[in-house]
Amino acid sequence: MRRAVVQHDSREWQTAPNICTTTVQHEGSPLRITLRLIHYGYDPRRRECHFAHPAPPFSRVFLFDRGSAVVKTRGETHHLRTGRVYLLPPGQPFNVDYKPSGLNFYHVFVHGMAETSIFDGMRGVPTLDDRDLHERVLAAFWSGNVLRLMATLLETATAFAAPIMDQLIERTSDISPYENVLTEIQNTPPALIRIDDLAERSHLSRSALSKGFHKKMGIPLKQYVLKVQLQRAHELLQMTSRTVEDVARELGYDAPNYFYRFFKKMTGTTPTEYRKRLETVTRLA
Repeated sequence: MRRAVVQHDSREWQTAPNICTTTVQHEGSPLRITLRLIHYGYDPRRRECHFAHPAPPFSRVFLFDRGSAVVKTRGETHHLRTGRVYLLPPGQPFNVDYKPSGLNFYHVFVHGMAETSIFDGMRGVPTLDDRDLHERVLAAFWSGNVLRLMATLLETATAFAAPIMDQLIERTSDISPYENVLTEIQNTPPALIRIDDLAERSHLSRSALSKGFHKKMGIPLKQYVLKVQLQRAHELLQMTSRTVEDVARELGYDAPNYFYRFFKKMTGTTPTEYRKRLETVTRLA
């Protein structure tokens, strides 16, 4: 595998309270990467404990300043220790056995032009054996400087993406003809997105848009819209204290019961049940 050469263009760096975006250059090709920080914290564990985590739609970044843990996922066992930075890709359930330890954790959603994770399809627990980066992430966390923390996390995400940079660049070039469609999807409450409207604004038939999008993106357009909708629902339920009814309205639903049906169909649980489960899971990282 060729070593990925990634250069940051500081002129293309932007940040918001929980969003950070940069453009990196890989072998002369630009790639825009956006990181959304969903939840983070530090958990000093005084005793051994075991937890089973669901398969979240976001990625998890782990690091320890003391102690260790053993993660089991997809039939593989991974030993986590200090001095390294770890990634758990989205959609991957895992069990973890913690030793007495100090755990620094970040729940992040990292995407490119399309609002799907750049780490989709990754398996296991990718690892950065980089003590300098490990110490800088911890220092940024303890500094209390949000901009510094976001910049360091974005650097960390880019480092995890380095081995797949060729695929990400290729994916970006493939979807560029649908940039306007992606932008409209990102800027519209997901429940209000209509494929017929997207096709009309693209001056294409519904069939032509759907087939072309599927060919380039590798995912049917309708399924992509549902995936974006579920991603935003997960984030609103976890990141905010809004009622489920308010979350439904923000997503574009006229009546909360339609949102309940959608969420239950997609996840097997109701929004209220999901939020209650998160109250435990997020405390345990």
